[in-house]
Amino acid sequence: MSDFVTFNQWVKDYGIVEAILRLDFKQKYIVTVDGLPRKVRVFEKDSIYRKTFTAFEEDFQKFIAAENKGREPMFWNENRHCGGMLFKKAQFESVGGYCEDFVNWGCEDSDLQWKFAEKYGIEFLPDELEVIHLDHPKGYFSPEMWASNEKISAQRKEKGVEAIIQIDKGKK
Repeated sequence: MSDFVTFNQWVKDYGIVEAILRLDFKQKYIVTVDGLPRKVRVFEKDSIYRKTFTAFEEDFQKFIAAENKGREPMFWNENRHCGGMLFKKAQFESVGGYCEDFVNWGCEDSDLQWKFAEKYGIEFLPDELEVIHLDHPKGYFSPEMWASNEKISAQRKEKGVEAIIQIDKGKK
């Protein structure tokens, strides 16, 4: 059973506050539901900001054994959860919401964050805050899908945020 399934059950049984209090925070970079030590690989990468990725040792071994170069999103967890955002409904609507052109997953969160950053100055969480991203199966990943989504993202940024907002609003 994944940590997410257990945590979700705790939330149902005890509420969110008690569920968070039940988590084990003893290890650096990870939170677990059972307190058992897990070996973690840590990878740092410079991008728009310094990114720290982690991979459980068992996921790392699957990655290298199956020659999955280029399929890192199936195995790595980022130190910042890119899908979580705080904003007002009016702000969401004013930027045209999510772009529905992206396939399956990948880039739609970053695209929305880009629009918020440009229009409202809403940026990533400050470093002093923590993000809990519980372990769960990563699901479907295709290098072709990822390349397509990154191409869509680059084309949208070339057009500029104001033009993209108008396009996104027109699709709703």
